[in-house]
Amino acid sequence: MKRELTIFLLKCLLFALPIGIGFEALFRLGFYPLISNSLLFDYKMVQVQKEHLREVKWLAIGSSCGLHDLSSKVMVKDLGLSYYNFSSWGLQIADMRVLLPDMVRQYRPEYVLICSSPWDFRIPPNDTYRNYTSMPAFFRTHLPELFYFRPYSSIHRLFYRKWENYRPYIDPWGGAPLTIPKDRVRRDLWDKAFLFPTLSTPGAYQDLDTLSAWLQERKIHLIFAEMPVNLAFDNAPEATLLLEQHMDKCRAIVTTHGGIFLNYHDPAIFADSLFFDQTHLQAAGGERMTTKLVADLKKIIN
Repeated sequence: MKRELTIFLLKCLLFALPIGIGFEALFRLGFYPLISNSLLFDYKMVQVQKEHLREVKWLAIGSSCGLHDLSSKVMVKDLGLSYYNFSSWGLQIADMRVLLPDMVRQYRPEYVLICSSPWDFRIPPNDTYRNYTSMPAFFRTHLPELFYFRPYSSIHRLFYRKWENYRPYIDPWGGAPLTIPKDRVRRDLWDKAFLFPTLSTPGAYQDLDTLSAWLQERKIHLIFAEMPVNLAFDNAPEATLLLEQHMDKCRAIVTTHGGIFLNYHDPAIFADSLFFDQTHLQAAGGERMTTKLVADLKKIIN
């Protein structure tokens, strides 16, 4: 009986070994597993584990505004503390409520910087991010290849995602500054109609309230930075009123829980020429904004 069990286990091992070697080869070749339905989020999370990121004093998070507008060069050079930018395309405040508690437990930051715009309060949460948070931190750190099997995705999808999808260059601190030539600026994005608030907006405010309270209970400093928008969007009385109401609401929620609200929507400083669409700054604009942000952050630290 013992011999039969040994033979059975040996056969299982011989069967599983080529599969494991195959997926490990895919991982090392950059065909990363599909953790969520966000290409950029998955890529960044795998890169973080490969770089063995342990702790950061400053943890930044946001959607594409945080990804493209925050200048890593300025943050790292002028702030003088360990820093990583976890921002990713399309992250909503509701998604940050799910992801941030897990990231805080793993990376133990003293400060959380949320870079936000009204876009982050518009759509329902992306439930596929729970695939990431449901995996124990030990396995995420030491065996991210497990994501090939949980959730399972076909090899065809791995190849399609790598070769058929655009991904910007991510610097060593998680940022992705962009410089788009004038002749390549898409006017359909510049003039795109923007509906706000939406049916998801009240729930997003509640998520911000919940997240702010959670950080306060753990004595983690929350800084909420309202990112600039260009005048192509803020060009009508109703748009200006909606922006002001939104910022007032966010300010009230954050400060109620001991956080700090910083507002960088200032057309006098951030002219339209510094943007490449309604809410995203060119690299030069990002450096200007981050320089101003760091000056404000230093007052908080000191």
